[in-house]
Amino acid sequence: MAGLNVFVRDRQRRFIDQIDIRCKLLLFVCLNIASLNTGVTGLTILSCFITGIFFYQRIGLRSAFREIRFFLILLIFVFFTRSISLPGRVIYEFGWITISIEGVYNGALFCWRLLTVVFLAIVLMRTSSTMEIKSAIQWYLKPVPAVPEKRIAIMLSLMIRFLPMIIEEAREVGDAQRSRGVESRKNPIYRISTFAIPLITRIFKSADELAYAMESRCFSENRTDPELHIQTHDLFALVIGIVLCCVIFLS
Repeated sequence: MAGLNVFVRDRQRRFIDQIDIRCKLLLFVCLNIASLNTGVTGLTILSCFITGIFFYQRIGLRSAFREIRFFLILLIFVFFTRSISLPGRVIYEFGWITISIEGVYNGALFCWRLLTVVFLAIVLMRTSSTMEIKSAIQWYLKPVPAVPEKRIAIMLSLMIRFLPMIIEEAREVGDAQRSRGVESRKNPIYRISTFAIPLITRIFKSADELAYAMESRCFSENRTDPELHIQTHDLFALVIGIVLCCVIFLS
């Protein structure tokens, strides 16, 4: 599964992999905030930056788009919805459907922002282990009073752990459906139901197996976490990332 899924940690030791996870997670949040509050120029700069990281980390763009193909279908739906829902100069009209220039622009910009968020998440998960992300979340939540930081960190880390598993299960179910000729059926409801029901069943089964395994091993939230150390190259990466966030936000 690790070789086929872009969301799985790649055991490389490049510069980005060696950055302290706390700095990496902070930059991930800052870049997401900047991408959601910038325009075309800022998104272009961020997209070029993400593309460069993909090539540097040897993450295939084609593989990434293939893994998020269902999310791309959702983006198409969002783009179409925003194109017909926002008023403005009409470029196409058919019955009650009216597509405006402002709607197309706003929908494309909104989908572009969501796509950059997903690609940043791929970079974070590709260059960080689940245990490191858990430790960073726990470190950030520890000063917050009345917040069970260990429990929240474990829940988020399990969610991150299940994402590549869900993608792999969806691939296996899709392959099984294609081998049975389900794609030749013209009824979309039948095709969706035959795909969704087995997928949901397998996901819940995997969740139950994980819960039983954790219970049988007396799993506890009080675990020994990896040691986190800030070094010079971490501060250098943090400064560069903050400068990039400012440039994107002000563009």
